Amino acid sequence: QIREAISFLSLKSLKGKVLIIEKAENLNTESANALLKTLEEPPSNTLIILTTSNQNQLLPTIVSRLKKIRFRKLSHQDVVDILSLKLSDEKKIKELADISDGSLCIASTLLKKEDIYVWAKDFVGILINKKHPEGIFSIAAKIDKMDTEDVNLFFDIIFKFYIKHSKDLKDIDSYQKFLNQYRLAITSLRKGVKKKLIVESFYIRLTQKGALYE
Repeated sequence: QIREAISFLSLKSLKGKVLIIEKAENLNTESANALLKTLEEPPSNTLIILTTSNQNQLLPTIVSRLKKIRFRKLSHQDVVDILSLKLSDEKKIKELADISDGSLCIASTLLKKEDIYVWAKDFVGILINKKHPEGIFSIAAKIDKMDTEDVNLFFDIIFKFYIKHSKDLKDIDSYQKFLNQYRLAITSLRKGVKKKLIVESFYIRLTQKGALYE
């Protein structure tokens, strides 16, 4: 799709062209590199807009060629109020509002694809309680059938849940180790590594001695 979009930009136009790439953090390595070449030498009269909820997942070389415009997150109460129009379960509304971190897009996606939320929550529960690790393989098999965008969201939810509930993140060093493992999983996803393997490897690396604490 990125190559098709780049080809579109090469076509002549009297008034110029606008290309909008939503959720740019989901671009795989090949697509990101193709986009980078266009950003380095963009066609004349062209506006390229990338949207992302996680700038850290973009290639630094891409970020360096963009003008950043930040939009404020919705307040927690705003998300609750909007979800209340669609749901009556107050506990579920609060959980979705908490995990969405001000993003109505994430909250709406999880509302439609509740399995992502449930499996991420189960993953963190196994990781924290250090019990029934065989459950990870069941989760990994299910995740393997999902598209890349949903798997990315799965890891984002794991990240937020673990940061909030884990007692293993006692200091900056342990947090950085967890962050490194999370980034490695996202990078592997971009490179097209088998999703099941990414989930299983993520768990194994985190539970190895010294992965999060010495």
